[in-house]
Amino acid sequence: WVKLSERNLNPNIPAKFGYGIILLGIGYLITRFGLYNHNEAYLVPLWIIIAIYFFHTVGELFISPIGLSMVTKLAPEKLSGTLMGAWFLSFSGSNFLGGQLAKLTNSSDAVVDGAANAESLTRYIDVYTSFGLIAVAAGLLVL
Repeated sequence: WVKLSERNLNPNIPAKFGYGIILLGIGYLITRFGLYNHNEAYLVPLWIIIAIYFFHTVGELFISPIGLSMVTKLAPEKLSGTLMGAWFLSFSGSNFLGGQLAKLTNSSDAVVDGAANAESLTRYIDVYTSFGLIAVAAGLLVL
């Protein structure tokens, strides 16, 4: 961000959040490649996992430090500590929500063993593709 500031190209805080959310969404959308690149045991290649982690990590770097900086800069001095605590408390709420959303990938139907892997992969890909599309749309709205 420092190098971009020197060139007057540093995006504003909401744009950084938007870019971060879009990158997270792209990470989820990469799961779609697993539908076409799995082996006979329905395991996806390592490059898909690495790409997902890459986009999620870079997206997180666009959001977390920027949000922390935003709270520090914009909070009134007397409320700075309280609002910093609220920022970190929001992580616990989002982790809980993430756990609830991950339950959507659970298949409650009893299936034969051979079909279980295929169904599981398809369900994961469908759910995470939906998350990716929602995240990219939300990021574009923030921009």
